[in-house]
Amino acid sequence: MIGRNAVLFSHAPQVMTIVAIVGVLTALMAASIGLVQYDIKKVLAYSTVSQLGYMFTAMGVGAFSAGAFHLMTHAFFKALLFLGSGSVIHAMGGEQDMRKMGNLKKYMPVTYATMMIGTLAIAGIPPFAGFFSKDEILFQAFLHTSSSGARGGDRADDRVLHVAPDGDDLLRRVSRAGLGDGTQRRCSQWRPRTA
Repeated sequence: MIGRNAVLFSHAPQVMTIVAIVGVLTALMAASIGLVQYDIKKVLAYSTVSQLGYMFTAMGVGAFSAGAFHLMTHAFFKALLFLGSGSVIHAMGGEQDMRKMGNLKKYMPVTYATMMIGTLAIAGIPPFAGFFSKDEILFQAFLHTSSSGARGGDRADDRVLHVAPDGDDLLRRVSRAGLGDGTQRRCSQWRPRTA
């Protein structure tokens, strides 16, 4: 709605500042909560909320097209991550606790590879789509703060802080499920269904 009403919001700079602040706080809070979760679906859910905060930050600094672009790229790599997580949960017999997962790379190499691609994309690693959408948002945030009379990058630096926790929680999830030993159950206990 904010993007569709860009003209209206452009005439209210104080409101756009509030939108940007709410976006930054949402992104930081959700990414911080996601760091301490063990349920694989909760990690993805908090990551989604963090990415929504990132999109609101884009809208708040006037980067309406960059926010819409990030919405589209996020939809694709998050779908990839949810499908991969569903595959892991199915292989683990319904188990969602990441502390009980491990050795995914050995027993489910295709799932591991696709989840790693999704994780690298959401972390903003080049050449994946997440890099281009996040980079444009950060660039626009920097331009916005530089042109608003703030010392170059003051507010942009605050917005950069939430990129690391979100990528970190997803990398933690993939490495724990894919490479870790698991404390109780592992994918080695998974057996294909017989007809």
